[in-house]
Amino acid sequence: MRLTKVPRHMVVADEYVRPSAGALAFMSGQSRTGDWNMPRRFRAVAVMGSVKLDLREARIPAGESEIEVFTFWGSVEIIIPPGVVLECEGDGFMGEFSFDGHYPEPLGPGAPVIRLKGGSYMAAVEATVRYPGESEGEAKKRLKAARR
Repeated sequence: MRLTKVPRHMVVADEYVRPSAGALAFMSGQSRTGDWNMPRRFRAVAVMGSVKLDLREARIPAGESEIEVFTFWGSVEIIIPPGVVLECEGDGFMGEFSFDGHYPEPLGPGAPVIRLKGGSYMAAVEATVRYPGESEGEAKKRLKAARR
């Protein structure tokens, strides 16, 4: 079953949202996957390490949120579900800061908005839209078929 919007139970009201949280990966790895509460502002730092944020099953704040990233010789991977708007405002220096920008379905009014900003220095920041349970390979096949 494909979702056309984020389920209501996955969007959290303001009174249940922490103002900030983060993940630091220094020569190591950090991940946030499964059922977790995304704060209003999340900071991900990867120095010779990796951070993975999977928001497909996360409880996402209503309205606008922010993910700030800094990576040096590392990587940050962000997976968002269909129905969430991602605005990418980052810079890469001898690295990559990318968002595929392809939404499988039209986004409805009032969809949660996440602003992704920060920098990638000799490193990679990649954001993609994937369905819950969809593997990276399945998502690539879906995107390839949509571009035809």
